[in-house]
Amino acid sequence: MKQRIVAIVIVSAALITVIGCGNAEPAQAEVVQEAEVTATEEIEEELGAQKEVGEAEKATEEEEANRIAAEEERIAALEEQICAILESKVATLVAEMTENGNTDGVSALNSLVDGYNAGEISPDAFMESYDSLLTDKEAFDTEYAAEQERISQEAKATEEAKKAEESKPAEEAKPVETKPAVTIPDWFDAAYYAANNADVVAALGSSPEALYNHYIAHGKGEGRAAYEGDPNAVAKAESPAPAGEPAQTEGGATTQTPWGDLYVIYGEGWDSYFISEGAPEYAMVDELSNRVSGNRAVDWIFLGEMNGKHIRKYYVRPL
Repeated sequence: MKQRIVAIVIVSAALITVIGCGNAEPAQAEVVQEAEVTATEEIEEELGAQKEVGEAEKATEEEEANRIAAEEERIAALEEQICAILESKVATLVAEMTENGNTDGVSALNSLVDGYNAGEISPDAFMESYDSLLTDKEAFDTEYAAEQERISQEAKATEEAKKAEESKPAEEAKPVETKPAVTIPDWFDAAYYAANNADVVAALGSSPEALYNHYIAHGKGEGRAAYEGDPNAVAKAESPAPAGEPAQTEGGATTQTPWGDLYVIYGEGWDSYFISEGAPEYAMVDELSNRVSGNRAVDWIFLGEMNGKHIRKYYVRPL
């Protein structure tokens, strides 16, 4: 534009020079005058346009400067807000999240603060992440509070159930059933029975109750004497042995036994008690087994010792 103005000025100057010489004819002078007016108008027009451009550029520069100043002011206010958060809120948030067990929240908050202080996170990014973290913390706290309420209600229900159980009247203790004491008649001589029935004492002990119970359950039927001179015992002792059985004498040796050192203590038939040195009882089992039918077997029970020898009862049982 400046070059154009200069060109117009040069042309105008040339025309003025020609007119000033006085050689131009009147028609030419008129033409020159018109050209001069046109050139002046164009110059003014160009200067006006240049002025408008300058004013527009200046307005744009002022607008950009204002924008930059406003942004700097906004960032400064944001940094001041973040500074207040770091000084007064972060520690409280960490304590609250730690108490509720929100370890992920604590880790995220510490990473955010460290990144901002290191200049790795802009103020805008910090505030965006901080707001998101607060939203997550609120959701976590709501869930935590609900869980604590559930635990509290369960504990309350348990305590109420315990109190209700404790307040119930105690159940009456059921009477313990006891067997009636054995009444031992005067005619039963426990001392005599024990002295003459060592096998029973070895198996059951010497209490009068145990001896009397044995006599009633077994002894009487086996011909044991309940007292000295008991006629039942005499009758049993004198009764003959069953056919096919070895002859037995109360307290004496079996005279017809082929089984070596075996002695009948009492009784007759299969349910008899014998004293043995030890191993011969197996010979007794074999011998008696040969005398029973195929659907029965002979067995024995060890009852104790008498005078260093074993006491056993041999009996027949079904197979």
